[in-house]
Amino acid sequence: MREAITVFNHELRYFLTLKQMKRSIFIQCLAPAIFALLNAYFYKTIDLRIAVIIMIIGIPRIPMSLTGYSIAGEKVYHTFESILSTPISIKSFFIGKSILPIGISLIMFIFSSLITLITTNLYAKYAFLKYTFTLFNLTELLIIFGNGLLIVTFIIFITGVTTLLMKVPRNGLFITSMLTFLLGIPYSLILYGKVNDFLLSIVTLILLLLINIFCYLYLLKKINIHTLFLKVI
Repeated sequence: MREAITVFNHELRYFLTLKQMKRSIFIQCLAPAIFALLNAYFYKTIDLRIAVIIMIIGIPRIPMSLTGYSIAGEKVYHTFESILSTPISIKSFFIGKSILPIGISLIMFIFSSLITLITTNLYAKYAFLKYTFTLFNLTELLIIFGNGLLIVTFIIFITGVTTLLMKVPRNGLFITSMLTFLLGIPYSLILYGKVNDFLLSIVTLILLLLINIFCYLYLLKKINIHTLFLKVI
């Protein structure tokens, strides 16, 4: 655990230097509210499902970028050699790399949800004659804070592995970028379909949890530290 904390501290110092990343985080937090307001303006109703889908598609791109550029930067500036030469396990390395992006994502989900609720309800109060206060339902909350965080964890893993093992780190970001867009399809079907959306959100939650457990507890053991060292030098 101490090794993971050391990697986390390294990531935190790196993050504090990224001004453009902070602007991207702020913009991405506003995007769901903007789409929900546009939907309310054109369709004259408050539908928070569009905001949930935008969160699921957009917010994971921030930890994806943070992880990808962090690892790619260390490969470019040859700082990986010093990390891999220390007695640190791949598991501790990935956990340390994941703590900050997951924490940032949680804050983004909370902030984005609050901004969406505040702006859409204020708009509805003054634009609609029959106004009723609107909140996220249980399914939407489960998708945002359950599925959303598990998606972020999975995206971090895929980004980290592909960026580490590919000769061109940018290709890893391209793969995970496409994956984040594809994740919007099943959640659109869940939210807008006529089936039991809450049950399906639980099923996807369990599936994502099993995938993450498999990735972090099994696949990481298959990554050989010596092979990895040869790929990054």
